[in-house]
Amino acid sequence: MPKRSAGTDDSPAQRPLRTLAPEWLLPLHEVNERCLDLIALVARLPAEDAPFALVGPLRSLLRGTRPNLRRRAAHQPFALVDVEFRDPQWWQAVQHRPSQTWKDRPWRALAPKRAAVQLAQATLMLAWHMTRADAAATSVVFGMAPEVATLIASLRLSELELIAQHQFRHVRPRWEERAEFWREMLVAAHAEDFETTRTIAIRALQLFAGEVVPRS
Repeated sequence: MPKRSAGTDDSPAQRPLRTLAPEWLLPLHEVNERCLDLIALVARLPAEDAPFALVGPLRSLLRGTRPNLRRRAAHQPFALVDVEFRDPQWWQAVQHRPSQTWKDRPWRALAPKRAAVQLAQATLMLAWHMTRADAAATSVVFGMAPEVATLIASLRLSELELIAQHQFRHVRPRWEERAEFWREMLVAAHAEDFETTRTIAIRALQLFAGEVVPRS
């Protein structure tokens, strides 16, 4: 039996990504870039106004990122943004009452609101298209519960717009509590270290596997 090279583990989490249509990569990278732009914008706010936990330990690094660096860091085969994708109950609630607050999120500063709404719109639109085309790959790319993928695929475009406008506070960086993961990703992009970037992608897939693959 031929040996597999390192990082080519044929796990259930990785198989859908191998069949991810190339046309999804460009919009995915654009969404990731918008996410990184929002985080960099939030990093310039006073500490008490920053809504994302990872900004604290990464503030100086984030403030120094330039658009071309963020563009390189955004080239990942997975989404860097989360919108309660592992919470079917939240999605069921906002589907019926999109303007109501269902899970309070601190967001005191108004400065990044427009960017957050735009990121929410772009993320949900991409997720909507992808869930209709390839639900299995979408679950891995976004770390999305199958019930959430089914619900998002059933929404009308007008419903997506309402949710994005009223629930923008729920747009979060993926793995927000793992500041070191984000640091390594940004440092690798700065150094144009493609081997480290590949290692980070493999680690991200392992994190996804823990989220979306049922344990035996």
